[in-house]
Amino acid sequence: MSFELKKQEILDKINIVDIISEYVGLKQKGDKFWGLCPFHNEKTPSFTVTEEKNMFYCFGCHKGGSVFDFLMELENISFYEAYKDLAQKAGVELEEHSDNKEDKQKTALIELYNRISGSFNFILMNIDSGQNAREYLKNRKITDDVVKLFNLGYAPEDRYWLYNFLRSKNYSHEFLSQSGIFSKNNPKMTLFSNRLIFPIINNHMDTIAFSGRKLLEKDWGGKYINSPETSIYRKGETIFGIHSASKEIRKEKSFYLVEGNFDVLALHQAGIRNVVAPLGTAFTDNQAKYLKRYASKCFLLFDPDFAGIQATLKSAAILEKNGINNYVISLPKGKDPSDILEKEGSEALNKLAKCPINTFEYLVAKAVDRFGIKSTDGKEAVFRFVMPYLDSLTTELRKEDGFRFLAETLGVGINTVYNDFKLYIKDEKTPRSDKKDTTIVDDIPVTTDLFLMIALIENRASFTTVRNIIEIDDLADIRAKRIYLLLEEMFRRNESLEYDILSELNDQGLKDLILQKLSTGEYKLNSDQIIKDGVGKIKQRIFEKKRLEVEILLGKTNSESSRVELERLLSEKKYIDEELLRIKGNQ
Repeated sequence: MSFELKKQEILDKINIVDIISEYVGLKQKGDKFWGLCPFHNEKTPSFTVTEEKNMFYCFGCHKGGSVFDFLMELENISFYEAYKDLAQKAGVELEEHSDNKEDKQKTALIELYNRISGSFNFILMNIDSGQNAREYLKNRKITDDVVKLFNLGYAPEDRYWLYNFLRSKNYSHEFLSQSGIFSKNNPKMTLFSNRLIFPIINNHMDTIAFSGRKLLEKDWGGKYINSPETSIYRKGETIFGIHSASKEIRKEKSFYLVEGNFDVLALHQAGIRNVVAPLGTAFTDNQAKYLKRYASKCFLLFDPDFAGIQATLKSAAILEKNGINNYVISLPKGKDPSDILEKEGSEALNKLAKCPINTFEYLVAKAVDRFGIKSTDGKEAVFRFVMPYLDSLTTELRKEDGFRFLAETLGVGINTVYNDFKLYIKDEKTPRSDKKDTTIVDDIPVTTDLFLMIALIENRASFTTVRNIIEIDDLADIRAKRIYLLLEEMFRRNESLEYDILSELNDQGLKDLILQKLSTGEYKLNSDQIIKDGVGKIKQRIFEKKRLEVEILLGKTNSESSRVELERLLSEKKYIDEELLRIKGNQ
């Protein structure tokens, strides 16, 4: 049978309304079905499907065509991929194959990744070497049903077994070296060794990439190793968990957005199926556009520390700009969804996830907690922190509600907030080349805090250790705090050491200073000692400040009226003095 006849057979056996209804809510009016267009933001339906003519058309953005065109545009796939997908839905057996080299390459890669994913899963569930990974999952309260649904696996410690296995199955060396599975420096050595494997599965149930988590903190490498981008995988466009969530997202018209793979598993196990996560990156505009096809509402569950709050702010702004209403699930301090599942169980997590709060009110409250509003500086800091979200709101009505709430919180007039907002927008949207940048590199003092942060940019791997010793609030230099936040965000996103952190730094003067300092090479020589000294000086400053506070309190304490308090303060002073001696002895 010719290709055209096969194509017509597919069209005859499928219903375009049924296919498009999986992505768009449609209502029949006359001979057409109407809905909100998935290709652009709109409030009033202008997207139509005409069943009789087997076509769709949007009167707003003027996109239209057949069901093949719809899938190609919506899923960002080739005609051949749409052809295969619809043939499967229609139950039409294909005999012909694409002659397109790119399509053949993608098909071969998908077949390879599916095969490897099955092997990883078999090793996890059946082979002795996967025992530690099985115990790890058990300790984190992940059930076999969830393991099966997400096809979790285990990559053995031997980094050469996979290459040898695949070569025995007649895969060529050239094809494997370009597959994204093996090291660029050593094409026979797999990227994944002694790791729990999370297959990245698309909406067609095909594995297109892998994310490998180490089982013990002492194990080699970063917490996660992620597949590089290939012809079938773009991390900024792909969403973890979409294969298991899409049906429920379409049904509920909403989704939960979490930070990590384990958080997806945790919510799924708690009975919440419409949950997804970004992949090794911050939430992107492309990911929001993809999810907008299925849902109009999002619940954000990010960590409650300041880096998580910043991630909430950025993600919420992206969601707003793409017409997705969003709310926040406020998590207890120091806990993420997987922690709650592990320590408190599914019921506690499910109950918590059902209590959303207003995103803007959440962000304002967190900013007030952090910066305070007793001073003008604190009020300005709160204002500037929440401005990107206010700017992202798509209606004047919602903006005005935001102005009113912020004004009441800060104790100022609504006109004050509105006028400062206009100035903020004007400044932010003025091209950088038009702004007067009088910052001179030599005018920026390199404080102890800033020196340490620049050293950590040069020696990125050391941040893993430093973040457990120094917190952002321990830093006094505001520029150092900006760098710390970027390093923390990159750490939480499991970005590689090669990631260009400076591309996300908005302070041009600071960026120029960092580039100048790094170009001298001074931070490469004896880097471990540089970082150790910097940490020591900051800890010394912290303890000296604490000692001064204790000495002031001692001066105010009457030994007769508060003997217990006096003993506590003397004990604390002794501890501080001992710590200071220890720190100075190590310098």
